[in-house]
Amino acid sequence: MVYRLGQSLVTNPSKDRGTRWETQVVNYLKLFGFPYSRRTALAGAQDKGDIYLGDDPPGGQVTTECKDHKQIALAEFVDEAIAEAKNAGTPLGVAIIKRRGRGVSQAYVVTTLEQWVQDRIRRSD
Repeated sequence: MVYRLGQSLVTNPSKDRGTRWETQVVNYLKLFGFPYSRRTALAGAQDKGDIYLGDDPPGGQVTTECKDHKQIALAEFVDEAIAEAKNAGTPLGVAIIKRRGRGVSQAYVVTTLEQWVQDRIRRSD
């Protein structure tokens, strides 16, 4: 991303890194059974996650928050994913966290035990 500041151009490396990570995750998901996966638009305080997986299973009912940070702030990332799931009206929020020096397939996917158990119960109905 390039932003204009006066007459010069300024890039935002953190935003660029996040965009690249989200794109890598979307491409991976499309390869493995989530054909409708796409990045979502930013919505400020009412953000609804980073990646839309589709309305029907296997992608429905989950909100994803992608993170590519040097320091993993697990509680913060999961809390953000759950808050964004509430904004999106989905029952499950997960954080997809890039692992340093690893490919996209080795990312961490995390949520709370409560979220995971409730998801398992929904899937068994």
